Amino acid sequence: MSPHEGMDPVLTYKRSLELMNDPDKQGEAVELMKYSAESGHPDAETEYGVILSEGYIAERDYVEALEWFKKAADKGMDSAMHEVGMAYFDGKGVEQDRNEAYSWLLMAAELGYSQAQMQIGRMHEYGYGVNKDPNEALRWYAQASDRGLPEARVAKADMMLISGGANADFHKAMKLYRQASDAGYPDGDYKLGLLYYRGKGIPQNFMAAARSFRNGAERGHDGCDYMLGKMYAEGKGVEKDKSTAIKYLSTASRKGNSEAKEYLIDLTSKDNVMWDDGKEEEEEFVQLNTPDLLSRSRISISSISDTNPDSPKKKRGFFSRFRK
Repeated sequence: MSPHEGMDPVLTYKRSLELMNDPDKQGEAVELMKYSAESGHPDAETEYGVILSEGYIAERDYVEALEWFKKAADKGMDSAMHEVGMAYFDGKGVEQDRNEAYSWLLMAAELGYSQAQMQIGRMHEYGYGVNKDPNEALRWYAQASDRGLPEARVAKADMMLISGGANADFHKAMKLYRQASDAGYPDGDYKLGLLYYRGKGIPQNFMAAARSFRNGAERGHDGCDYMLGKMYAEGKGVEKDKSTAIKYLSTASRKGNSEAKEYLIDLTSKDNVMWDDGKEEEEEFVQLNTPDLLSRSRISISSISDTNPDSPKKKRGFFSRFRK
């Protein structure tokens, strides 16, 4: 018998949400959410499924998560329909089936759930489970965009520029990118910066590009780190500054941006450069990329510090997340 027996499932659901972000009370939050779900509360069924699917504050179980999503979906929960669709799309808790995924996602999309509309757009754009159809992709991106989804605004702008050809409306695309940026979506910063940087369809403006890339870099976008580093290296829109360029390019490289890594190797290996004392960014880059640099034979390195295999390494951390 549950210790919460007889409690109002609506109240236990709300209380669970209140406790969820308190690390010391997440166990209680999960129990309350489970009780509400077992009592048939559709929002709780969906959220408990998310908890099981994410696996951060409870043991991950995709199969059981899918069962809860389906229970909520059967009660008309559009968010649960989306979760069922994504489970089939990714093959989590069930055999991957893109056609079945499309059916569930379409139900949620037609009910106005923006994330499902976005995913339906992607499926039409890339041909996942359906034939490629850029017009249909744009239609669904537009619906999700109208509901305020920042990533849909970026996708809509991208599709407009791709499908518009010579008649592409760059100013309308720029407005959508800016709206996404204003909503805090870093890909909006990146795409807006590229428009200003390239000057295609709008006047070229390196200073405006640098501002957009800086916004995106502050939000963790590796493409913005790369472009901002490149601009500092070349003195476009900002004062030329090799040290700052290396800082941004190194950040992008650490995040896996291959373009930044290539550019950084070229930048730091020109003219058989020897590092000056005190340039921490350059020294760090050498340590991270010694094999690449040596293989190109374009840089002399008198010594590489911290090559002791027993030297302590920084621990890597990660952020857990819970979707409300």
